[in-house]
Amino acid sequence: MNIMGDLKSIWIVPVIVSIVVLGLIGFEDAYASHTDPYVGTTGHCLNPPGVSVDYSNCNLSGADFGSLNLIAADLSFADLSGADLVSTNLSFANLSHADLTSADLRHANLSIANLSFADLTSADLFRANLVNTNLAGAIFFGTNFAHADIDFVTIFRSITCAPGTILNESTFQCEVDNTALDVCNADLSTANTNLNTCNADLSTAQTDLVQAETDRDTALDDLSTAQTDLTNCRSSNLLLTADLTQCEIDNSALTQQVSTQLTTIDDLNQEIIDKNGIIADLNLQITSLNTQIGILQTDNALLSQMKTNLEGQIASLQGELDIANARIIELEAQGGTQDPVEVLLPQIQTLVDDGLLDPKDAKKLTKEINDAQKKLDQGQEKACKEIKKYVKQIEKLIKKDKLSEVNGQQLIDNASVLLDNCVV
Repeated sequence: MNIMGDLKSIWIVPVIVSIVVLGLIGFEDAYASHTDPYVGTTGHCLNPPGVSVDYSNCNLSGADFGSLNLIAADLSFADLSGADLVSTNLSFANLSHADLTSADLRHANLSIANLSFADLTSADLFRANLVNTNLAGAIFFGTNFAHADIDFVTIFRSITCAPGTILNESTFQCEVDNTALDVCNADLSTANTNLNTCNADLSTAQTDLVQAETDRDTALDDLSTAQTDLTNCRSSNLLLTADLTQCEIDNSALTQQVSTQLTTIDDLNQEIIDKNGIIADLNLQITSLNTQIGILQTDNALLSQMKTNLEGQIASLQGELDIANARIIELEAQGGTQDPVEVLLPQIQTLVDDGLLDPKDAKKLTKEINDAQKKLDQGQEKACKEIKKYVKQIEKLIKKDKLSEVNGQQLIDNASVLLDNCVV
């Protein structure tokens, strides 16, 4: 039984029927809504799309052929990159060596079409009909074959994939080649093994170092014992001066001692050099301290100048105080309880005239005095309230350095004198 022959007879009849029916229907309606493709350099590229149309070697990049009938069309070596071929009938069409990168071929009919050596990089063939299609030598990097019908597809040659990728024979997808990654992982594993070996060697070396340090300490102990024995031997040699051999031993010991002393002298010389360096550093520090002392002496001169300025300010304030006291004596000489305006307003005006009080602030104080005068006849308590407002206004001026404390206190005292029973 010829199974392949029976299978071919099953699908070839519907294909032939489709060709005849589509040929009878015609393509006037489809072409009416079609956007003309990009005009190529040869006249045949201007032909309207249809059955057996010749678009070979034409630049049709981005063209719209969606749902058109291009049965048996010659599109060999044509540039169809990014073209819209959704639901387009391309059965029996010649698309060999065509550039179909990023072309949209969803639901397209490519049965019995020739796509040998075509570039289908990133093309979308979702649910496309590829029954008995020739894909020999085609490039499929990133191509979507989801739900496509790929029965009896012909692939006579190895599919060309981009560098660094390999073909998945079950999906016709060019996928990343993990061979280099596997080699890299193997190298990494080897490197880790070597690292572990190196760490083990390091641990062994550290253990050997500890043992060497222990051996060194033992040797130092032995040396100390030997030195003690040598000392004892020298003591014994003093008692055996008649023995020439012992004298020779003593002589050797003395020679060794001289050598040791010389070494000690060299060490002391080096220590002297080091101490001289320390002395030089101390001298530099002394120089720096002397510089700082000079700066402090300069600062002291500035402080003296500031003291002189402050003494001058104190003298000025004392003069203001003397003026205020004289004014108090003058007011007391007048005798009796006077009207607040007669006592305080001249004093405020004097401060303004002497430049010791701002006219605006003097105006506010005058208002408080006038208010006190108005309420003086209404009772002592109401007058005291106005005096308190007056005092608070003076205290604010003192805090803001708009009125000296001496002059401010004098204004407060004069106000309290006017009202003997008013506690300011």
